[in-house]
Parts: sequence; C-alpha cells; structure tokens
Amino acid sequence: MSLDRCDECGRVLGPGEPAYLLSRRTRVVCEQCHRNLRPPCPYCGVPLKKRPKAKTKCRSCGRPVYVRMKPGDTEPRIVTEQQAAELDEARRQSAAQEAAARRQSAAREAAAKGALKYLGPFGIDEHHFRIKEQSLFQRFGRPPTKSDVVWGLFNDALARERDLHNVKRLHFGMALFLLREGRDPFEHLQHAARAELLDLKASGVVRKVKIGAAGNGCDACNRLDGKVLTIARALREMPIPNRSCTELLDDDDYRFAWCRCTYLAVLN
Repeated sequence: MSLDRCDECGRVLGPGEPAYLLSRRTRVVCEQCHRNLRPPCPYCGVPLKKRPKAKTKCRSCGRPVYVRMKPGDTEPRIVTEQQAAELDEARRQSAAQEAAARRQSAAREAAAKGALKYLGPFGIDEHHFRIKEQSLFQRFGRPPTKSDVVWGLFNDALARERDLHNVKRLHFGMALFLLREGRDPFEHLQHAARAELLDLKASGVVRKVKIGAAGNGCDACNRLDGKVLTIARALREMPIPNRSCTELLDDDDYRFAWCRCTYLAVLN
C-alpha cells in the first residue's frame, strides 16, 4: 500500500500533506477527498461517518442533516435544516418562474398564429411572414421574434390601407394581439374607435352617435350606455374604449381589460 498517492482521486500527495486512512485502514485519501467522503456536519463541524445520500442525523450533535443541490452544483450539498428549507423554496420559485415563462412563450406563439390568421383577409400569409422576417433580420442583424414579425406586418398593412373600416379592423386586430401577448390593448382599441367615428363622419349622413355597452358590461361602461354625442364631440373626448372598464375578454388570465362598448349611428 502506497502512502504517497490518494486512492480516491489518484493525486500524488505532497511532502507533509495530510493523509487519511479509510475502510479499516486499507485506503489512503487526501484531505479534499476525505472531506468529500466524510463531509463535516454543517452544525458542529465533526466529520460524518460517510457522505449521506438523504436526510440523516449527526452522531456527534444529534441534529438533522439534509442533502440538497442548487442549480449549477455538480454534487449535492450537506446543509442544515434551515438551509434545506431555503434551497427548497428557491427551487419552488425557480420552477414557478420557468412554468410562467413556458406559458408566456406558448401564449405568444398562439397570439402570433392567431394574428397571422386575422391578417389573411388583408392578403397576408406565411409567404409574407417569411419575407418580413428576412427583412427584419437584415435590418437589425439578429433573428426577429415572431411577435416582431407579426407587428411589422400589421403596420405594413396599416400603411397601405385607405379604407377607414379596414383601418378600424386592423387596429382591432392589433389590440387583440397585444392582449393575448399580455400587453395593454387600450391604445389600439382607441385607434379603432377613432377610425369608426371618422368612417361614420365620412358617410355624410351620420352626425351623432350613441354609446352601446355590452349587456353584462361593467358598472363604468353601463353608466355610458345610451349616451348620445355628436361625432365631433366623440372625437374630442373619445369616451370609448372606457379607460375605467373592468371587463375581461373570455379568459380571466388576461391582465388587461377589454372594453366592449360600441358606437351606434343616430340617424335623425
């Protein structure tokens, strides 16, 4: 049996370097391997009989010893009860964050697919998506996200569109896309309402509008229900979408309200 080489890691021991006998004095290990094989108790510091694989009790102080791992660890840690609880909580929080990120990614994927389908009647399809994707890549020097590509397609369609009814539809689609991505749709709902008012004004027939709230709308919207305004006043005040609306669109997971109020033409 050689005393100048660690039987665990194979490293040659230096002059005066401590060596430890294990396994009934048949194995010699260096100090680091000894600590790995018989780590100290995290409470009293006395070496444990062996490296535990699960919860155990220190024979010296009698306190519970736990085995845990942190992200990036290559081997388990020997920790106290409090440290184990902290590591468990950190792991739970990390798992929750990862799950939330996966849900957000799935929501954005679904939002992009839904938006591309919405843009179909405007002559936009997968072919246009790929062209826009390449264009954005060349412009910014990095692969764009699907959200960036879809948003670019919406803006391209708006820049080409002259029909106010279609402008309204595009802004409505942009608002829906933002909502499904977890972003505030209010600005584009407002643009859609403005385009509707301008379309009614351009008809030359309608001079006044009446606000219609959804049948089961929120209190803030119900207070506007039936209110009659001139188109000029409605354009100045933009009462809908109602910023105080608390209604959600179908899914309670959406973070922002979706005002369902509409303008009804008054023809007298």
